Amino acid sequence: MTIRKYAASLAIGVLSVPSSSAFSNPPSLAFTTTGPKFSVSDASLLASSLQMQRVDEGSERRMERLSATIVSDDWDQSGDDPSWRSSFPEAILPVLSTSLMITGNTVGAGMLVLPELAAGPGMGISSSIFTGAFLVNLVSGLVIAEIGINQYANSGDDVPSSFKDFAEVNLNSHTAANVISCISMFVNAFVMAFNTVKVGDIGSDIVGGVLPSEAVSVAWVLGCAALVGTQTFTSLSAVASLLVTGLFISFGGLLLPGLAQMTMDPATIMSAPGTSVDVLGSASELAPVVLMSLVYQNIVPTVTKILDYDRTKTAIAVSLGSFIPFLMYMAWTFAVNGGGIQTSVGLDGPLITVFYLTTIAGSSIGCIMSLAEEIESFLKPEVSDSAEATVADKFTLPAVMASVSCSWITAQFFADDLNSALKIAGSFGSPLLYGVLPVVMAFTQRQRNKLPSPQGQMPVATLATLGVASTGFVGNEIIQSAGEALSVQML
Repeated sequence: MTIRKYAASLAIGVLSVPSSSAFSNPPSLAFTTTGPKFSVSDASLLASSLQMQRVDEGSERRMERLSATIVSDDWDQSGDDPSWRSSFPEAILPVLSTSLMITGNTVGAGMLVLPELAAGPGMGISSSIFTGAFLVNLVSGLVIAEIGINQYANSGDDVPSSFKDFAEVNLNSHTAANVISCISMFVNAFVMAFNTVKVGDIGSDIVGGVLPSEAVSVAWVLGCAALVGTQTFTSLSAVASLLVTGLFISFGGLLLPGLAQMTMDPATIMSAPGTSVDVLGSASELAPVVLMSLVYQNIVPTVTKILDYDRTKTAIAVSLGSFIPFLMYMAWTFAVNGGGIQTSVGLDGPLITVFYLTTIAGSSIGCIMSLAEEIESFLKPEVSDSAEATVADKFTLPAVMASVSCSWITAQFFADDLNSALKIAGSFGSPLLYGVLPVVMAFTQRQRNKLPSPQGQMPVATLATLGVASTGFVGNEIIQSAGEALSVQML
């Protein structure tokens, strides 16, 4: 789902790219979403910076960018950019940086609930669900990368940084873009609702119940709104970098000792039955949350742009960047359910408290920024990426307050069933945005441009499988939800 575009600045900062690369003196960025995020202000800043640097490289480079035929021929014959081999060190650093960007965008609120949900069906079945969700999101990310690369190869124009605008260009439909924006708001509101209730419970536990959880939740939401509504994007980027740093340091400090202190051996954990008597029901509760937790596809258009639309480099970055969070989620769930990590917060568990709070803080800021940007897209005239990068340096207060209000209202419906907020977001938002939509965009693009199927393009059978699986997943969730509603009414 959704949630953590704010990690880009940390990812870029971890690996310094030589001056000849597009990352020379990169701007500090805060990518802002949960899983699904489409209009990204900071991504626009990055896009503008990269474009200016490429223009300064001279007319020869500009002619190469505008020549879609040359680019296409290079890819068709070898599947990658031949110049990559001549400067391997300079090429690999941007790939690793964008991989870390994807990783930071993926790790988030799912860490708080996946061990509990995975215990129901057991680690054996849960591992299969994790693997399936990873593969679905990987294929989806590669399809989106293909769409962006083909768009650039055929037009010579950079792809939009905003996923909403990216979809509008490829579907040639303003109405479709608005629908995508609404789905994005739906998902972010539900994830923020989860964060709001969860932080209230954690905060109340930390102070020993002196403050009610509702008061902590209100204070948290108002604090996040004040931060997002008053700070510039650069300041929010600095905050995001600190949060991501704290998240990964605390995660490592918990996981490494936890794996060594597990009370059961790995084989026993994998073969042990789950805690739920309804294995199918508990598995259906887990699947949507895992699917949403592994979402990162909203920043793939930006990744393709950073990597100069090179198919091989983009495929490596997407594969590696999505595989690392998959391993992190699996290892975390494994260690917690194996008895190696105690999840008590407060003075008894200071490191787990830091981990939980940094995770929720980053997710909350990303959700509010995502919601605010989508709301602003309806409240003001549309502007180009370059114009937005030079004019807007912070979110408007009405958009931020509207975002907080949507999240707070949503949270009231899930105070007694917290995990349902993430389940609904993963059941409908993620499959539609990153399953059905990429397939529709890919087929539309191929039909409009009458594209062949050169080396490196996704086979039609794979696209069809992704589309059918995503549609079937949404349909199954609708049937289950309708059945549960009818059962409640009959009672």
